[in-house]
Amino acid sequence: MSDGRLSVFEWAKRYVGDPASWESRGVVMLAFLRDEGLEPHHRVLEVGCGCLSAGFPLLEFLDDGRYVGIEPNGM
Repeated sequence: MSDGRLSVFEWAKRYVGDPASWESRGVVMLAFLRDEGLEPHHRVLEVGCGCLSAGFPLLEFLDDGRYVGIEPNGM
């Protein structure tokens, strides 16, 4: 926007990261957690889950009911 305010897209991009890296961020996070010993029966609480870039792959990997994501920040 020319008046110095951010568009909704630009605000969201700064808040949650570049949309083009959404999938790769989740893959990296899941790989890190698995390397640290995460198994499907474990539980994960993600505080500040944002747009679920990490949450989505975790939901697919973990057994049902083992992921909880909380996003305390709102627009």
